[in-house]
Amino acid sequence: MTDDYAAMSSGAIMVILVLGFVEMHALAKSTQKIVHEAVKAGVDTDGDTLETRMADARYRSLQRAGSTWSLLCLLMTAALILTFLWAAIDGHGPARLLAGYTLIVTITSLCFVLATAFAKVRGEFLPAAFGVAFPRNGSISAPTAEGSTE
Repeated sequence: MTDDYAAMSSGAIMVILVLGFVEMHALAKSTQKIVHEAVKAGVDTDGDTLETRMADARYRSLQRAGSTWSLLCLLMTAALILTFLWAAIDGHGPARLLAGYTLIVTITSLCFVLATAFAKVRGEFLPAAFGVAFPRNGSISAPTAEGSTE
């Protein structure tokens, strides 16, 4: 690891942390809005209705994404701390393992943030198997008997 690589990787990790926190916050807020609308509309949250399964799937997707993001935050924070410790040592060596670890954590975290953003843009964060349409305003519409949404 060189001083330049340590500076670039630390900066990249900080940018990924900020982008990831913004993305996860937006995802949590949209899920909360949809579930709140479902409860406000009188959807039976205890039954096995289409809306209940949809809200549950959305919540589980958010929970998986949150768990993955928490793990990646822990790994990125460890990479930052180790990089700072390495940089603080006078006459530090090459630290090839630290450079490799930082590279793997940075690439993995960036891929996760980009995949989450692309999935949100394409509307695939919720499984399409439920047949529930999500208009741009985030309101719920269930399919009718003819197969279209109301």
